[in-house]
Amino acid sequence: MLRSKKLLALAMALLGTIVFASPPQARAGYSYTIYDDGVAQTGALPVTPGGNSFATILSTTHFQISIASSFTTPSQDATVLQTQLQAQLNATGGTHTIQIKLAYDGYVLPAGSPLNASSSGSATFTNSSATTDSASFQAWGVSGSSSAFQNGTTGGAQTANSPGGSTTPITLSPATSIFLLPNPTNTFSLSQTLSLTLGNGATNAGQVQGTTTVTVPAPAGVILALTGMPVLGFAGWLRRRGKKA
Repeated sequence: MLRSKKLLALAMALLGTIVFASPPQARAGYSYTIYDDGVAQTGALPVTPGGNSFATILSTTHFQISIASSFTTPSQDATVLQTQLQAQLNATGGTHTIQIKLAYDGYVLPAGSPLNASSSGSATFTNSSATTDSASFQAWGVSGSSSAFQNGTTGGAQTANSPGGSTTPITLSPATSIFLLPNPTNTFSLSQTLSLTLGNGATNAGQVQGTTTVTVPAPAGVILALTGMPVLGFAGWLRRRGKKA
């Protein structure tokens, strides 16, 4: 019971940080499924929670887990999807993997095509094994409304291996995963998959967090103007120098 309360408190703390950081403006729906060693645990959780965020705790065959996820729109030109998976092994022995797959569909902000999608993440481990413990995060994007997991374009997986023992946050590698998201319909969907593999007994725990930010690319004219500024400045300096001579 104490462990469950602690996990729930951490999940709610993260959810509060995500939800109250900025008021959501884009609307989307989402679904998620938990997998324990590849076996879906759909009987233990709602498949389509409502709203733009959720936090929950539950037990699976080998884990006690906490999940928190939300999307926000800090501006008309950006949407941020952030998810955290926290897990602790039960006293079952062996090495096991817990995974969450999410799909958020029906984003309308930002508008435009193509859009820039950028993902980053981190992981922490407690009483971990350097030979078994790892974390991974991957994001996908697709134009239109889709509730399918792992659907569309992706920048690839981001991973981290535990060095053993208890760690401070480890940045997933690569540090940033970027891809272009074609969006001719001005409606798009995102999906994320987060995984933890743990194998050092009942005191072994881990956390993986992933953030995907979708933004509107800067107009080509602005980029050209910015890249030309150093050249113009150098040309002006040459002219001034010539006049002095």
